[in-house]
Amino acid sequence: MINLDIVKHDSTDIVADAHRLPFKSGSFDCIFSNAVLEHVKLPWEVAWEINRVLKPGGYIAINLPFLNTIHDEHDYFRFTLKGIRELFPNYEELFGGVSSGGGSFLPLCKIQYINLFVPFRFLRALNYFIWGHLAFRLKVLDKLVAHKPDYVITANSFYYIGQKTENGSGTPK
Repeated sequence: MINLDIVKHDSTDIVADAHRLPFKSGSFDCIFSNAVLEHVKLPWEVAWEINRVLKPGGYIAINLPFLNTIHDEHDYFRFTLKGIRELFPNYEELFGGVSSGGGSFLPLCKIQYINLFVPFRFLRALNYFIWGHLAFRLKVLDKLVAHKPDYVITANSFYYIGQKTENGSGTPK
């Protein structure tokens, strides 16, 4: 397993820009990407690079936010499941769906909104702590509605697990 990041952390094996991966074509059997493509300026180019370095028959597991707060200065995009599918057109979808629902998004959005009216850092932290603990229970409610067709409308994030087709050239649409 190789952990790649744009900046060095304790767990980073290779520092590189995902737009130009430093690996030979067909180097990997599986690529896992959790909440990354919303932070790159050209996610379709990163998807192309993922396709390039993945072996035919290899697997991707992608998780990306949809309804979510802006969480750093390099937060550019949001993705639906259909959007993820468009990034990886030469893959057979094995699984895909909502990875977290409105019960995850609503508390965070509420906390962030309330904090706009709170003038002191300490009080903002206290607001986050109190509402975070109370609202955590909303995530449990997602299980009660996850089977409903409209559940995707309130998705906080989507996941996609696919297998690269044997003849998939990966040419972007």
